[in-house]
Amino acid sequence: MPLFAILHIDLQGLHRHSCTLVEAASLTEVAQHMLTNPDRWQAALEYSYPNDDDCRSLRIRIGADDLTPHDLLTLIGQTEPDQHLAEMLRIYPVEIQMLDQVQIKTRLLDENASQIHSSGTLPAEPTPTTTTEASPSQILSAYTALQHQKRKEITTQLQQVHDRFAQQLQAVQQQEQKFVNTQADLLNQLRHQLAIDARSLLLTPNFQDYLQVLLEQDIWRYSQLRFQLPTSDLSNWLIPTLEFPVQLVVQMNQPDEETVDVNHCIEMTVGVGLWQQNLRIPTVTINDENLNYPGAYDTEQQWLTTGQHLKQSIESEPFGFVVSPNLSSTQHSQLIMELTCLLAYVTQLFNLNHTCFTQD
Repeated sequence: MPLFAILHIDLQGLHRHSCTLVEAASLTEVAQHMLTNPDRWQAALEYSYPNDDDCRSLRIRIGADDLTPHDLLTLIGQTEPDQHLAEMLRIYPVEIQMLDQVQIKTRLLDENASQIHSSGTLPAEPTPTTTTEASPSQILSAYTALQHQKRKEITTQLQQVHDRFAQQLQAVQQQEQKFVNTQADLLNQLRHQLAIDARSLLLTPNFQDYLQVLLEQDIWRYSQLRFQLPTSDLSNWLIPTLEFPVQLVVQMNQPDEETVDVNHCIEMTVGVGLWQQNLRIPTVTINDENLNYPGAYDTEQQWLTTGQHLKQSIESEPFGFVVSPNLSSTQHSQLIMELTCLLAYVTQLFNLNHTCFTQD
């Protein structure tokens, strides 16, 4: 009856218990015996982990999954040793040779440096040589065989990695889309209140945190802007004292994979007293530092971008920024600063494109 070697190798290589010989009719019979009697094979199966997306060992999979002998042999061929005490498990048929006629073989060349044919079979009789140096033909044959083996193994592994990455990427994108859809639902509720009067945001803790982070940035500390909006204390703000609302009608696009891109813009119609304008404000890519507010640098950049587009919109108007004849030019200037803060915050709120994945 044929013999089969059961090899299990850890990160340090072979040890005295690495090889076990068994008699069996075939590899399938060995695999079936493992499935039927996993406790007998526990030492070899317990620390063998196939290199796939499943983090369970072979021992756990045999107990939990409905594996066939072919499935098990495939998983065994995917095991590799690593630094986490995982072992590589292999099963090979054993070829018995007489000691006085032994010929040791390696993956590419036997000990006589015989030619390796493209088919992978050895020639019937090795060509004698009077020198230990391999001939050009032998070197090229070995090189061709090595090149073929490399292409076969590495290309296959790269394709498997690419396929696993594509699957994981798709799963993450689907998970992200669920969050984006839920965010859109909540923002859709908020936009109805903004259309009535966006000043309802001013006293929320979230806006207060945002404003505190914004006013701590360099643009406020080292420029003339610190004299125009010196405090986060809303009792000194002009917007809350207006006799008319600040109405923001924010356009909501249905979030999907086609609309998620890094060049997104928030479109809104802004109405403050006599002044009304349609704005299209580009969003700044946000890197969350914590759950309360985006990164400080991104907050500053979004404020600058919003202020630039608001300024361009005002300059395009024949009468500029005229909210009420009862307000002075100084008050109008202060109102622009305060409105920029509010619009920048709303733009960040409605920016659903915090994370963007691309796939070739």
